Amino acid sequence: MSAWISGLRLTMNGSRFYESYLSARRQSQSNLVRSSSDRTINRHDFAAMDFRGETGRVIHDPKEVAMLELEQQSSWRRRLINRTITGQASDRNIVGSSAPTKQVAFFARAIHQTQTWFYGKITREEATEELHRNGNVDGLFLVRDSHTIPGGIVVTLCHNQKSRHIPITQIERNGQNFYTADNGETRFVDMIQLVDFHRLNKGSLPCLLLHECSHSQMS
Repeated sequence: MSAWISGLRLTMNGSRFYESYLSARRQSQSNLVRSSSDRTINRHDFAAMDFRGETGRVIHDPKEVAMLELEQQSSWRRRLINRTITGQASDRNIVGSSAPTKQVAFFARAIHQTQTWFYGKITREEATEELHRNGNVDGLFLVRDSHTIPGGIVVTLCHNQKSRHIPITQIERNGQNFYTADNGETRFVDMIQLVDFHRLNKGSLPCLLLHECSHSQMS
């Protein structure tokens, strides 16, 4: 069990460690450049690039830059999970891919439980009360377990100062499980990816997911 928890924590915080490393590396390189040249370097000297095609292209749209970053974070998270599972399978001399595949699916189903916006098994009424406690502003949201659908998930959000409860369903495509809020029109490998996407794109939701509810003591 401790291995699972450690894996979840590493998956949750790993990107932060990586970002901290990149930030420190950029700072070190920036200091080196400034010490050897009178030219001042700032972020406007750099451009976001997309190298997914045959030739790279400069990305000018800030929203596209943000979406590309989310895609890279999701890909990085999947690789980390796969490496963790593969390592555990190797340590236990597990032969075949079925067990690691099931464990990857378990991680995808459980990873959102590490997030501050996840409230677990609270009722519909308690979720609505949490929105009120946090100001009931448009875009305020939390994620909770469904009380009516076994294993289901619900995004509770505020729109026009009213609570909306959006069911998230799980579907399977080509042997892989996905989360979706619109019957599969847009699909996500885990709830973190779904939430991050809807921070930037309204999609089928009534509004963007702008503000996370902060936890309070519920009686």
